[in-house]
Amino acid sequence: MGAAVEEAVSELSEMLEIENNCPRVTLGESDSKLFKEIITSDDPNYADLCKKLRSRYQNGKKRIAESHLSLINNYRILCEKTGKWIQEFQLQEAIDQKDMAAFMLSLGKLKKCIKKMKDQNHFAFVEVRTRDAAYKIFNTFNSRGQHLTHVDLVKSHLLSNVEPDQGKKVIENRWRDIFDERLKDRDRFLYESLSSRHPTGNVDGVKITIDNIFRINEPRIKDLPSAEKYVEELNTDAKFIKQMDYPGDLPDEQQYDKIKSLLYGILLLNARYIRVPILAACRRWGGLENNDLRDLVDCLLTFFFKFKFINDGTAEDVRSIANAITKKIENGEKLPEIIYTVLVNEDVPGDPVKRIDDERFADNFAPKMFKLAKNTAKYILLSMEIHTRNEMGKECVYLNSRFELEHILPTHHQKHWDEKKFLGQNPESGDISKYKNRLGNLTLLSKKWNLNIGAKEFSVKRDNASGYAKSDFMINKKYLKDYNEWTAINLQHRENDLCEIASKVWSLDKHYAYLKHSGYKDPSQ
Repeated sequence: MGAAVEEAVSELSEMLEIENNCPRVTLGESDSKLFKEIITSDDPNYADLCKKLRSRYQNGKKRIAESHLSLINNYRILCEKTGKWIQEFQLQEAIDQKDMAAFMLSLGKLKKCIKKMKDQNHFAFVEVRTRDAAYKIFNTFNSRGQHLTHVDLVKSHLLSNVEPDQGKKVIENRWRDIFDERLKDRDRFLYESLSSRHPTGNVDGVKITIDNIFRINEPRIKDLPSAEKYVEELNTDAKFIKQMDYPGDLPDEQQYDKIKSLLYGILLLNARYIRVPILAACRRWGGLENNDLRDLVDCLLTFFFKFKFINDGTAEDVRSIANAITKKIENGEKLPEIIYTVLVNEDVPGDPVKRIDDERFADNFAPKMFKLAKNTAKYILLSMEIHTRNEMGKECVYLNSRFELEHILPTHHQKHWDEKKFLGQNPESGDISKYKNRLGNLTLLSKKWNLNIGAKEFSVKRDNASGYAKSDFMINKKYLKDYNEWTAINLQHRENDLCEIASKVWSLDKHYAYLKHSGYKDPSQ
């Protein structure tokens, strides 16, 4: 080995040297065990090690903690990167000049990478005299690209108000259980929890927003009792929020089919504001097994789709209506009063005609169907599938994530499709792409069937063993299988058929009937 190589290797070894056999970074309790396993492992097969660690740290669950997954993935990427630099070469007693130059170049890249990591990762300790100053520093970091979570700030404050001998460890463990890998958006969870318990929209004069979460909680958490109370509130709410985020995790029993469908619809439409009254109702009415709660979710989802997506209601109006409903739930009002507030009450934003009127909805529905986002289209078609199955007396299949959106005229159509034949006498400026995301060109297939027929011509898609004619979806058998060819005109015919049933699919008649049957009377009359 040449002197230059020996010197470069020696310098690299010094850079990697660890004092007292201690890692340079100490992670939190939840990640420290995995981190230690990674940095002390002598397994030469990093890919196999990553696979084993992923399996072990799932602990039989469907998901692995995000921080665990990041550690494993970062280790894999680092191994791959360094492997490209040094595994092409094998040190030998004799090494020719060409390989020597390449090897020195690889060592240089590795040294540069390590130096960059050491130079750019450091800790700074800033002591401030007030919590308000700390909060300003926190927001400054967030605005400069180093994103920090409000959850971490609240946790730090909470634990600083609990002494070790007062059960600090217990609270820390409960906090970790609450904010596990199944909690999708942690800051939003704190917002939803606060909003569901304070439906006026503010706490002690401070408006409830994600950015104000710490400012609201800082004076409320002062000692062990207040810390325990807050953690208990979060623990209760987290259970229901996780069910909303992962409806597929609910028991595979018939009684849960309808609520799974509704919760999945909320996710597809990103109907986040109506989650707040649903969360309040879960606490008050006994959870997702409660029949009144299912009727409430059904009514709220239909209202949201008609008011916000079709009739262009504002997000602020949706939030105000949701807050009004949450307030009634927190005040102990029952389902009839809540349904009345959604359907009839003129004191909440957005007049009832704009909120739920079927005639207005029908007029506005078709123009919205020309360019649909994937999740919105999926929600619309799955809702129509449920309605069609009910009308045909078929066993109902509820909304879930196992179905895929299918473009009848494929997004990449060049191989099997004749554009002129498709456009026919209705060229629409000759731009075939304008048809691809219209409701008339979209349908549903199972994931397996969708893979089998891909971008093939229409006759194959229709008659294939995995195609529309043999599909389990009624919207394919009723509104698609009888077409001999797929043209712009036939697409429009199918779209018209689907638009005609929209008012029935999103009808609120059953909720009006419920009001009448319950004997509810408007208290203002």
